[in-house]
Amino acid sequence: MMTFKTLLHREWMQHQTGWLVLAGLPLVIMLLALPFGGVHMDGGESATDVVLVISGGYTLLVTLMAWMAVSFQATSLARRDQQDRSIEFWRSLPVSDWQAVGATSLMHLLLVPLVVMLVAAVSAVLVALLVVMRLYGAAALVDLPWLSLIAAAAATVPRMVLGVLLAAFWAAPMLMLLMLASTWLKRWAVPVVLAVVGGGGAILKYAYQQAWVHDTLGDLAERFLWAMIPLGRDGHRLDVEQGPASALAQLPSWMLEDGLRVLGDVVTPLGLFAAVFAAACFALQVQRRRQFGA
Repeated sequence: MMTFKTLLHREWMQHQTGWLVLAGLPLVIMLLALPFGGVHMDGGESATDVVLVISGGYTLLVTLMAWMAVSFQATSLARRDQQDRSIEFWRSLPVSDWQAVGATSLMHLLLVPLVVMLVAAVSAVLVALLVVMRLYGAAALVDLPWLSLIAAAAATVPRMVLGVLLAAFWAAPMLMLLMLASTWLKRWAVPVVLAVVGGGGAILKYAYQQAWVHDTLGDLAERFLWAMIPLGRDGHRLDVEQGPASALAQLPSWMLEDGLRVLGDVVTPLGLFAAVFAAACFALQVQRRRQFGA
């Protein structure tokens, strides 16, 4: 266990500057832009509406930026120890290949988006309150329904944590495939995988009427977005017509129901496929790493 924690700490030491910039730069930009930039709304929004929209939108945007960053970075991770010739050093230590691959995958594909999301959620509150002050004045902060907002936050943050965990689950098949491909193809991994999966899927779909490749990719992407963004499905919508007070009252139970829905998506044939495929890519990556050090 200590070895695994040390490997996680290694990832932090190597990439901490980029991750801190990723988590903190959007807030810095907002703080610098708000005093000078204009904030335009339609005119019918209340201060509570602004808090909900700004805080939710900011958190989701920054979290999706984190997913984009780790996705671009994923393909360079699998061959890192071979490229910098540190594989011999790690071979001299009691570090198994599955621990090395597992720590790298866990840190980049799960922990980084999760931490960035939590930092963004805290930053979003500050940004939302500053926007309210800019639009309605400081006195509007006193009139906000603070107890309802706190209850909504207490329900939303666990739902978003669950969303990041499930998003990592649905993204794992494609990201682990790219990491595996990079152990053989290096920088050509992304174009080759996209060409094979995308082009091969198109040939199957249009030449042989077999759309299962594109359908599977579309379903994985859809489940990823459902996990990340509480969109509501099957007519399950938050009623906002009665005003912000009614929406806030509904939010805790609505978030719980939506969380159960996205959690239930895992217990499906698609969820089984995602788990088995990602596990297979992980196992092959471990085997490939053993060949690096042989």
